[in-house]
Amino acid sequence: MPFLPLLLRRCLVVLMAVMSCRSAADADEVVVPVAVQASSNQGVGGDNPMWHVDTLKLGARAFDVRLGSNGPFGLIGYPGCASPDQARYPGHDWYRAEPNQHPKPRGMWLTADGGHKDAWLEFELPAVTELSELWVWNWNDGPEIGRRVRRLVVRTSGAVAQAGRLGKVEYDGLSEKIDFPNVGQVQGRRPDVVFRFPKGTRSRYVRLEKINNFGPDRSLGLAEVFLLKPSTGGDQDVTGRVESVTDPGTEPHWHLFLDNHSITRSTGFRRVLHHPRKRGVVLKAEKAWETFGVTPMYVGRRPGGTYECYYQTLWRNRGGGYHNTMAYAVSKNGLDWQKPALGLVDAPTTIHEHPRLPLGVSSGRGKQNNLVPIGHPRDLMLHGNVKDPKKRFALTTSFHVGAPLVFAAQTPDILGDPDWRKKLGRSVGIKPSHYNALEFWDDQHEEWVYMRQAPNHPPVRCGGRYASKDLKNWTLEHYIYPDCDDSSDPRSFDEVYGVMSIHVEGLVLGFLEWFKGDRTHGNPNLYEDGHNRPTTAEGLIGKSVSKGTMELRLAASRDGGITWDRSVSRRPWIRHGSEQDSEDRLVRIVCPPLRMGDEDWFYCSQYDGDHATGGGYYHDRDGTKIEGVLYTQKHNRYVSLQAHNVPQILITRPIKVTGKRLQLNVDANRGRVMVGIGIDKVIRHKQGNWPFRAKLPHYMVIDRWQRSHLEKGFGVTDCVEVRENCIEHDVQFKQASVEKLMGKTVRLYIVVQDADLYGFRFK
Repeated sequence: MPFLPLLLRRCLVVLMAVMSCRSAADADEVVVPVAVQASSNQGVGGDNPMWHVDTLKLGARAFDVRLGSNGPFGLIGYPGCASPDQARYPGHDWYRAEPNQHPKPRGMWLTADGGHKDAWLEFELPAVTELSELWVWNWNDGPEIGRRVRRLVVRTSGAVAQAGRLGKVEYDGLSEKIDFPNVGQVQGRRPDVVFRFPKGTRSRYVRLEKINNFGPDRSLGLAEVFLLKPSTGGDQDVTGRVESVTDPGTEPHWHLFLDNHSITRSTGFRRVLHHPRKRGVVLKAEKAWETFGVTPMYVGRRPGGTYECYYQTLWRNRGGGYHNTMAYAVSKNGLDWQKPALGLVDAPTTIHEHPRLPLGVSSGRGKQNNLVPIGHPRDLMLHGNVKDPKKRFALTTSFHVGAPLVFAAQTPDILGDPDWRKKLGRSVGIKPSHYNALEFWDDQHEEWVYMRQAPNHPPVRCGGRYASKDLKNWTLEHYIYPDCDDSSDPRSFDEVYGVMSIHVEGLVLGFLEWFKGDRTHGNPNLYEDGHNRPTTAEGLIGKSVSKGTMELRLAASRDGGITWDRSVSRRPWIRHGSEQDSEDRLVRIVCPPLRMGDEDWFYCSQYDGDHATGGGYYHDRDGTKIEGVLYTQKHNRYVSLQAHNVPQILITRPIKVTGKRLQLNVDANRGRVMVGIGIDKVIRHKQGNWPFRAKLPHYMVIDRWQRSHLEKGFGVTDCVEVRENCIEHDVQFKQASVEKLMGKTVRLYIVVQDADLYGFRFK
C-alpha cells in the first residue's frame, strides 16, 4: 500500500508524524479553549473529568511547556522528562490493580461505546484567532490501542466571530483530512501529529470530524489536542520544546553496536540487524526528461521548513542512447514532490511509447522543466564531520566529472532568488565523480573523502576510498572487497557495486550496494566489462558479470574509511525483490538519511529488473524503470543487542562520563532493562593466592567475597527499571544522580531481559 498516498498534494500545510523543522520565526503558544463538546463521552465532565471531552480544555490550561506534561490530563511529558514512577502509565498490560500512589492519568477523551464511527469534537476559542498549528496526541492506553484514531478531518469556521455558538457554527473555512501514523503505546512522547495551518488562517471555532479508529474497539479516543497560535511571548510559548533537528556537532555521540568498539562482554546476546520499513514510491519517473528513471541524491530542509530534493534524472533519446543530469523538486511533507518549471536547462518535451522500454523514449527541446545546471549538495555538518558553518554544504557548479567544487552555508535558493548562481562562491577544488558527493572530513588523516565504486573490474566490483588533502589532488588507495566469508556461489556471486558513506556518531557508516551476480547464464552479452571488452582479452582475471540483483548492506569504519568492520554486512539491511520483475529487483542508495522526528527517512532508488536488462536477458524489454522509494526506521536503530527471557549482562569498555544524564536507545516494551555503573578496581584473592593484579570486570555485581565494582547508589537494583520503547530514554537511579560521576571513567553493566538495546550515551 502506498504510504499516505496523495494525502497532502493539494494542501498548503505540513503534516507529519512527530515534529517538523522550525525556525525562531515559527514561535507558537497554546490557546486554551473556553468551551469544548464532542459527539459522545464515556466518562464524566466538570472540574474533575474522566474520559470526558472537558479534559481537552483543562489539559491545555494545565500544560507545562518545560516538561511537556499536563498533570492528570493525559500527557506524561517529553522524552527524557517523564518521571520514572510514571513511566508505565497510562498502560496496564499485566496489572491486576493500579497502585494508589501512582495512578495513571485518566484525562484522555473517550467516546461512548459504539461511538467509534464518524465521531467529532468542537472547540470554541476566546476570540477569532490566527491559527498556526494543531497538535494531536493519540489514545495511548494499552492494551486497548485499537481505540487510537486512524484519521479525521479538521475544519475552521471562517469569519464567525460571535461567542457561544458552539454546536451551531457553519464550518465554511479550511477543510483538510489528516491520517495518523500507526504508532503503538509509547510513553513520554511528542505529538503523534503536527498539522500546520496555511498562513493567515483565522477562526474562533475548530471542528475535528469524521473521526475513525484503527479498531476493533467500539470506542475511540485522544490523549490530548492543542491548538496553537503565533507566539506573543506568553507563558505558553512552546518554541523551546519544539526543537529542530539537532546539530550533531553539539550533540554527544551515541555508542552503537554496529561493531564491538564499545563492548567488553556481550555473552548471551544476539546482534540483530533491523530492516527499515518500505513506505512506497515517492519520486516517480513521469516527465519527458525522465524516461529512463530518477534517483534521489539529496533530500533536506529548506529555511522555511519545507523540503527540497536534488535527484539525478535520466532519459532515453528517441534516436538511441541516454542522457543524465540533475533535477530539483520541493515538498511540504517529504512525501509528495512537486517539480517546478525553472526554465534553466534544455530537455526533451515529448514522450513516445516504445514496445520494449517501459517509460518510452524522449524527443523535443525546451526549458519548461525542473532541471538545474549544478550538482547535488551534501550536508557536511549533519553527515560529514564538519564544524565550520561556512562549509556546511558542498556541491559542484555543474554535473560532470571534474566539476568545480564549492562550499556554502546554505543550499541555493533556486525558487526565490533569480541570482542564486552568482552567489555560489569560488571554487575550492574538484570532485572526480559527478555521481557521489564529497562525503566527509577525515580528521584522523586530515583529508577529504568520498566513497564509490573503484574502476577497472573484473575480477570483481569493489568499493574505493577517494581522498584529498586539498580537494585538487585525489588518490584512490583503499578498498572494500568481498572476502572469503562472502558468497562465491556462481548463482549468487558477491560484489560491492558501490558505497555511500556518512560520518555519524563518531564513525563512518557505509551503505554498501551489494551486487549478487549470476554467473550461470549462457548469454555472452552478460559477460562484458564497462568498455564492451570481452573479459577473455588482455589476460583479465575473472568475469565482469552484468546479470544480477542488488541489495543494501551496512559496514562501519573507525579510521576514516580505510578499514571496515563487516560484523553486520553478511546479511541484507534492505532486501531486493524476489521475483524476476519485482519493482525493487535492484535497490541502491546515494542519498543520506533525512531525520524526521524520531525516524530516519532513507530515499533510495529501485529498478524493476535485473542488472543486465539491456543485455538481452529479458525477451520482452530492453530497459528498466528507476524510481525513488522511501524506507523509514527509528533513529539509529540499525542494529541491536537482543536478549531473550533469560537476563543477560552487557559490559561496556571503560568510558568517560561526559554528561549529566545516561541515555539509552532501547525497546523494552515487552521486557526490562536495568543499568549498573562501576569503576574498575584491582580484585585480590582473599587468601592472597593470586600472584598477579587482576581487574575483573566480569565480577559484575558482587564477587565471591561480597565486593563489587559498582559505585554506591549505582547498583543494578538501584536503577529504576526501563520498560519503554524510546530512542532517548533517560536512565534514573533511585537515590543517586549520574552527574555525580562527571569526569570519571566507568563501565556500564546493562542487564537486558526480553528487550533490544540499540545504543547508549552520556549527555
